[in-house]
Amino acid sequence: MPPEPPPGALAAAADPAWQAAMDFLLALEQRPDDAALRARLRRWLAESPAHAAAYAEACTLSELAPQLSPGLAWPSAVAPTRGPTSGMAPRRRLLAGGAALAAAAAGLAWTGWPAPEGLLQTATGEIRLVELADGSRVTLDTGSAIRVDFADGARRVALLRGQAFFAVAPDAARPFTVAIAAAEARVLGTRFALRRGAAELELGVEEGRVGLAFDGRDLTAAAPLTAGARARLDLGNGALRREAVALAAIAPWRQGRLVVERWTVAEVLAELQRYLPARLWLRDAALGAQRVNGSYDLSRPEAAAAAVVETAGGRLRRLTPWLLLAEAR
Repeated sequence: MPPEPPPGALAAAADPAWQAAMDFLLALEQRPDDAALRARLRRWLAESPAHAAAYAEACTLSELAPQLSPGLAWPSAVAPTRGPTSGMAPRRRLLAGGAALAAAAAGLAWTGWPAPEGLLQTATGEIRLVELADGSRVTLDTGSAIRVDFADGARRVALLRGQAFFAVAPDAARPFTVAIAAAEARVLGTRFALRRGAAELELGVEEGRVGLAFDGRDLTAAAPLTAGARARLDLGNGALRREAVALAAIAPWRQGRLVVERWTVAEVLAELQRYLPARLWLRDAALGAQRVNGSYDLSRPEAAAAAVVETAGGRLRRLTPWLLLAEAR
């Protein structure tokens, strides 16, 4: 089976090595002549190729490398190089790509495509409506990806990242399954939404009946999820929470809204990251742990991120065109 696609900005923003690299960069900005700090950075870079790669990426993304690391020798493994074909330095390639991302993020663009089997994914600011070979239709939210496998007469989909809304064509002989890690949703014909979070799956049913299994155990055998039901499944231990919601609350992202109820700030920012060309860096763990409620406009994801952070008593600060810092006041 081919590997899952790289998670991109969201994973990098949550990666400890990348966050440590950014801590070093910001510390060097404040204390550029601190020899002890530079020595600690060199030791940290030498500990792991992942550290060196994270530091190189952070420098490029933040556009702060020339100011933050004057005279600091780059490890040979991560020394900035010119692209073999483009002739542009890494930062110039980043800015060229970033301009396209910014244009896409200005509004959610709906597009359609034919649906070959295999990996299907959306870019920042893009929503795609996909018709599968069996007549089922899948709406992929921005920054999302699925893998489709209809081999041997089966109907199998894996949600790799982000979220999607499924309108499944009825076929009693071929159940339609959607897998997320060790969890699996199973239907014959229905309309439902799935969101893959960092640690949980969220499922909402608009029409029909949906079964949910975890690690081979059927969690809904006695009572399948029906229209107006929403479930949250812990992808670590399989704990399932169910609730009744209005049908309008199922996949509100289709109307350009993010609706959260007692989400942590970290969870909301992780969700908004898929809509933003800039990276969101949450520096304060206590701020990230606070819970918020609200309804946010996904066509203005940076304003939404700022509102969430401010509600929790923090602030969102732009460090560079491609880096946003969420921090306590």
